[in-house]
Amino acid sequence: MKKILTIFYLLTSITVPGQDPNLLVLHNTVKVGINLMDSTEIKGTEFRFFPERVHKTHFDTISGLITVQLRGFTTDKKWLNPTGHIIQYDYINKQKLWNKPINYQIGNLRQFGNFMIYSIEGKSICWNVHKGIYRWDVRNDIYYVDQAEKIGLGYRIRGSKPNTDELQGIDMNNGDILWDRRIFKAFGWNELFYQNDSIVIIVAGGIHSLNIHNGEGWDYHAMTGVYDSKGKNAAKLLGFAGGLLTGTYFTSTGYNVISHLVSNALVDRSHIYLASNEELVKLSSQSGEVVWTFPFPENFGSKSSIFKNDSVLYMVNQGIAYMRYRKLNFGKPFFAAFDVHTGSPKFLSLIDVEDDPILSCEIKNDEIFLLFKHRIAKYSMVSGALLNENEIDQNSYGELIDFIGNQVYSTSMDGKFENLNLPDTTLVYIFTNQQKTLAIDFDLNIKETIPYENLRIQYLITDQFKFFSKGKNTVVLNHDGEKVAEIDVSSDAKLIGNSLYDRRENFLIQVDLEELSK
Repeated sequence: MKKILTIFYLLTSITVPGQDPNLLVLHNTVKVGINLMDSTEIKGTEFRFFPERVHKTHFDTISGLITVQLRGFTTDKKWLNPTGHIIQYDYINKQKLWNKPINYQIGNLRQFGNFMIYSIEGKSICWNVHKGIYRWDVRNDIYYVDQAEKIGLGYRIRGSKPNTDELQGIDMNNGDILWDRRIFKAFGWNELFYQNDSIVIIVAGGIHSLNIHNGEGWDYHAMTGVYDSKGKNAAKLLGFAGGLLTGTYFTSTGYNVISHLVSNALVDRSHIYLASNEELVKLSSQSGEVVWTFPFPENFGSKSSIFKNDSVLYMVNQGIAYMRYRKLNFGKPFFAAFDVHTGSPKFLSLIDVEDDPILSCEIKNDEIFLLFKHRIAKYSMVSGALLNENEIDQNSYGELIDFIGNQVYSTSMDGKFENLNLPDTTLVYIFTNQQKTLAIDFDLNIKETIPYENLRIQYLITDQFKFFSKGKNTVVLNHDGEKVAEIDVSSDAKLIGNSLYDRRENFLIQVDLEELSK
């Protein structure tokens, strides 16, 4: 029966879709806020998609289309339905172009600009975005598309062996294979960035340079993951990782794979630096030649961050890893510094506390603050010595989560917004799981607790305005700091052209920014 259903969905995915009259898209003008300069209402457009909730959206600014994936809940509201629908909508002319069913258990829809790829039964099927009809298919799982050159990157699928290491270049105009290259992928891709218009750098089981036109390039192999064949690390799981995994293009697929034993790739004018489970390395960015390495003891390295200051390369090894979407304790937390020219260690400060990984770090002057679940510590960036540490009472403040970034603002007594990290450089700010923000001085004492209600996130800046959100509300300021409007959109809103689009449970809101300057 399952095979019959699979064949049915495969057939419907490559034919012209029938238009379901029950899938309606209604639009009407609604009040979305108030202009604070003259107290007039700000109008917007509400797009309602019936009969299901909005699951995902993708805007294509070139074609003026929005792809809406609909997916409702089961009757008891505990689970998402296995099936739903796809609607392609022209948001400029306010017209539904096509719709078709989708089974989320066996199929997956991804978009790269105006390239729409439906993956099912070991195939990537390219659809025409305007009509929803079949263009071509390929036995490949496409993960990335260079939209300018119209070349896709993905791994070849061979029969019952979907996890091959045969990376292929695909002509997105017709699905033809341009080249193939073996790049190990079991531990996932951690980064992809461009070296120039034609060369991309892929961090996946090491570092690989790749010419997208012919697949050529150099390789540096590294252990960015390990296999947990005996399940001995399963007991160290810390729970699900919130949100996306730090810029990962795709995560590992095996249930026994421990991944993310790698740092960010640090690039300067002529070199690339990377830390893995086994070593820290400096490579020539042109040839991939190893300049120097610093080896680690077995299973010492974990998820880490590296950064450079003049001739010193710093490393914060967090002591965590991932098994699919779950975090676990792994490796040894430490803070270290190396000579950037030779790789010689200046210091390595091991944090010898059992199962207490580093959550985040913050640099102030010549000191680095390391954050743990229930404590904060301060180390010298010159000597690596521990300068101070302080336990934070869990009952009073909750678990520590992260340092506050530069996008967080507080409301002052006169109603103005102030960046938390600018007025007082002698404080660091920490967010907890009780939605409290702790202002901590350089002696690691809590000087103030800022309630969540007093904070806003700056998520967008245009030529005229700055946008600050809290929940589903946004306050708009001009560049003189004056409040000009309040609108009912969240920080997830996307700026498309001169309009903001924000997603709700079963509708979208469009706000024309011209409404703010009337």
